Amino acid sequence: MYNNELANERELFVASTIATHIDNSTSDIFVLTGSHAIEALTGKNLKHNDVDVNVFTDNISDSITRAESFFEHRANFIKRACFRNNRIDYVYQENCTESIFEIQFVEYSNVHEGDNGEIEYILQDEDSERVFCIPVITKPVTVNSETQEVYNFNIKSLHFAIATWALRISEIAIDQKRNVRQSDYENFMHLIKTPYNNELLRASIANHPQAPNDVIPEDVIYDALTKTQRQKI
Repeated sequence: MYNNELANERELFVASTIATHIDNSTSDIFVLTGSHAIEALTGKNLKHNDVDVNVFTDNISDSITRAESFFEHRANFIKRACFRNNRIDYVYQENCTESIFEIQFVEYSNVHEGDNGEIEYILQDEDSERVFCIPVITKPVTVNSETQEVYNFNIKSLHFAIATWALRISEIAIDQKRNVRQSDYENFMHLIKTPYNNELLRASIANHPQAPNDVIPEDVIYDALTKTQRQKI
């Protein structure tokens, strides 16, 4: 049920209702991530296994409590799991179909407007005292093709998305949660083929929360491209 236009639009429409609540009723920020965000950045039609979301917050514990309260009052949502005190998963059920929403909470220390009109969320690593930057943009996405309803989702910038997949595929990402999948190579190629700025990409890799201290951006890009090309995508 995930691999058709109606299922995709249903997921995006539900995501837009969650985003509206979070953005308008709390101080938190809803950010669409994963394959849905890549589709918005590249214009490609992708396979979606779930809906990936980040919620940027200045207090993860309070934010999770608010989110759980919201979902508990929605009959279509069933709690699936809770991970590492910073992620909750819910299953959305409608007309005998299911969609999985994986919601990761990210705590930021500061926020400001970047030079390119992006909103930059600053993360502080208390252990290493390193400072990271996640640039977020707003992208219009169609959530109902019949009515032409569009919702402006917050998503991470193209350069940050390329950096994320390049670090993952090069297998040097800090705290990498899983092995590299075929879909990762495919997503990376969709992203890297979309026009981007080399300087912004290098900066995104250098300032990425999953980048090692001594990361060399050019090496990450080269390694990710080499490994992807071996897949003959």
